[in-house]
Amino acid sequence: LALEGAWELVSDFGDGVCFVDLAAIADPELVATQILGSLEVDEQPGRSVEETLKEALRGRQLLLVLDNFEGVTAAAPLVTELLTAAPGLKALVTSRVVLDLYGEHEYPVPPLALPDIEHDGVEGLARSEAVELFAARARAVRPTFRLTEENVRILAAICVALDGLPLAIELTAARTRELEPDAMLERLESRLELLTA
Repeated sequence: LALEGAWELVSDFGDGVCFVDLAAIADPELVATQILGSLEVDEQPGRSVEETLKEALRGRQLLLVLDNFEGVTAAAPLVTELLTAAPGLKALVTSRVVLDLYGEHEYPVPPLALPDIEHDGVEGLARSEAVELFAARARAVRPTFRLTEENVRILAAICVALDGLPLAIELTAARTRELEPDAMLERLESRLELLTA
């Protein structure tokens, strides 16, 4: 979602968009270094990483996408410092927690719309956002996977059992390499075992 939003906004920023993946970082002290690396700017001898970063951003009109910030929330003041140092900078931050920064706008992302298993026909179930996501991710790991009249109700039931949560749907769909949908549905009674195996 953040990437799609950034793509739509890229023409609004003279210096484009810089995507920073923070998923693998657990130490908030490394956030500045990760941003610097994504900007392809070298550290400067005798200067802190933060000062080098502020200097690199000053004067730029840039959208900084900071993805998976929830693991490094202690670095939230750095975001404020960067925005203050570089007036042309905007930050789009994905996080499971609010950063509580001045000027922050929260945009909650709800679960996907769920199919109505009781009332929707095969076509209605196949057009459900959740089922479409499942099918797309299943095809990514098993190119021969297809939505059929036989499996669409099972996929819809899986999506309902997963509460329409995109990450849960993606993780489950990735298992189509080893399991058929009906076997997945049976195993969802012990969801954590299926999703974390």
